[in-house]
Amino acid sequence: MYKDIVQHISSCINCRKNKPSRRKPDGHLQSIEPPRGVWECLAMDYVGPVPESKSGYKYFLVLIDLFSKFVVTKPVPDNTSTTAARFLLYDVFMIYGVPLEIITDNANGQCERRNATLVPNLIAPSNHSRSNWDEKLLPTTYNYNTTRHDSTGYTPFELMFARSPRFMFDFISPPSVPL
Repeated sequence: MYKDIVQHISSCINCRKNKPSRRKPDGHLQSIEPPRGVWECLAMDYVGPVPESKSGYKYFLVLIDLFSKFVVTKPVPDNTSTTAARFLLYDVFMIYGVPLEIITDNANGQCERRNATLVPNLIAPSNHSRSNWDEKLLPTTYNYNTTRHDSTGYTPFELMFARSPRFMFDFISPPSVPL
């Protein structure tokens, strides 16, 4: 009898028209125009919560330039809009300048892909309790920014600063060892 009722309701036009829909309305997909140059369009996202660091950080912010793939990160104690605004003002705008556009929600997924790359590289080499991940954030970000990308053929650093990165090891000459 249950099957008969379900079949009747599903075939009844009036029943289908008057049944309240529990389906969420479709979202508005908006394509993101690819940027034509460096620092035109940035995407920003919070990562976390992650294991609390010794310094009390539970999150980190990731900002990516969609043209060069250059990443800026910072450990933060919370995921509030005030923290994001301070990050943008003091760690981004005052150092790199103001972009034309910043995408935060519903970005094209580039931030999420960078996060998927950064998090394992960040958490894995941390100590057993994973409380020192914040100390590894800057070196991990630098490593990412100085690694060549197949999609561009360049490192994000090269595209951002129009030069190859210099490394500390470039200035250390190997000791001369007699053969």
